[in-house]
Amino acid sequence: MAAADTDDPITEQEIRAFVGRRADYYVGQWTSETMGMNWGAFLFSGLWLLYRKMYALAAVLFGFILVESMIEEVVFVGILNQQGPPEFLTPIVALAIAIVCGSYGSLWYSKHTNSKIRNVRTQGLADQAYFAALSRRGGTSIVATIGLLLAFFIVLIAAGIATELAPGHPL
Repeated sequence: MAAADTDDPITEQEIRAFVGRRADYYVGQWTSETMGMNWGAFLFSGLWLLYRKMYALAAVLFGFILVESMIEEVVFVGILNQQGPPEFLTPIVALAIAIVCGSYGSLWYSKHTNSKIRNVRTQGLADQAYFAALSRRGGTSIVATIGLLLAFFIVLIAAGIATELAPGHPL
């Protein structure tokens, strides 16, 4: 594999090494004319991004959720003097996030996979070491998923506490 150029097409063997045990699903998705709904991404959005090691996208998603929650607090509590946002708003935002993640999840994962494979190619590793490196870089991580999700909740709680302690906060 050391001879492969970073611009050479990604092979199915490389994809299978990177993706791991669910490679059949993704190879099928990525070789079809249209990528269908990714139900894992739809149902578990942020968890799915973390599980598939797409940490930058997960950070964007969790950042969006944090900012959106703070905007709700400012608008509905601070400006409109309500107890909080209307109860229907949270499920609508959650559904919108699920639809976006489900619709684009396979595309995002394809781009992520291609980028990581091209990056590993630049290392000029021999075949066995190359495929081992792909496997380490790809696959899934339940430990990272749980750890980063807990970190997000800690940030969310800290933001909530900071909001409550802010001078002039109406609550």
